[in-house]
Amino acid sequence: MTINSSNQTNPWHAYGMSPINPDQLTGALFVLQTQIGKTAAELPLHQHQNGQLILVHQGVVTCKVENGYWLVPPNSAMWIPAEHIHSNHSSANAKVSYVFIDRCIGQLPATAQLLAIPAWIQALIQQLAHEPYPYENNALTCAMQEVLIMGLQQVKTLDLYAPLPTEPRLQQMAQSILQHPQQRIRLSTWAQRFACSERTLARHIQKQTGMSFRRWRQQLLILLALQKLGEGHAVKRIASDLGYESPSALIALFKQIVGVTPGQFQL
Repeated sequence: MTINSSNQTNPWHAYGMSPINPDQLTGALFVLQTQIGKTAAELPLHQHQNGQLILVHQGVVTCKVENGYWLVPPNSAMWIPAEHIHSNHSSANAKVSYVFIDRCIGQLPATAQLLAIPAWIQALIQQLAHEPYPYENNALTCAMQEVLIMGLQQVKTLDLYAPLPTEPRLQQMAQSILQHPQQRIRLSTWAQRFACSERTLARHIQKQTGMSFRRWRQQLLILLALQKLGEGHAVKRIASDLGYESPSALIALFKQIVGVTPGQFQL
């Protein structure tokens, strides 16, 4: 099923008009496709009784899933297992397919993961989005969904992710970095604010994120950079928004973490 949300601030408003409830599947899966309009769309925290695959064809989607912050670029998909609380932010003009998969389907990840989706799986999802539901009523579409599930059980994972700690002080730090990325607050300053030693705070960050403070902040900033690239911003503006003295500093970090420069990263 395809929905155009160009006149909607939230694509799920249009979806809510559909008689199909993704939490009450009549078969193995259901595909919903949306086209975001000129304004970015935000879907607040929610959860589903079945698994959900968020495939990005165009633009970029950021997802918060429990204790993690993920960036979903084109040709990749966010897998969210059943009953995992999450939120989605789609950039303007994004094209996204949502695949709801019966929670009883085996061999799919038990944790949230970012997946690299090959072209043939994307083509299957695109086709199913335009087919009458339920798919089991047609032998061809029934076979297509079986092949789709087998393909998803074998795809590779990607690592465009930054952990969001559960500890209140670290949550405050994360929100500050995401909302005011141009500020470069030192770890020692954070320690003073929280009335603890710098060493103690560093140890908490390492325990909750698996990263040093510097590496954790870099990962959050790169995810913000990717999101802004998806929204069409120039690298020079992104570097300024994120507090870098020059675009070259951001480009160097971007290549170190993502593997390519912002210009080479095709959104």
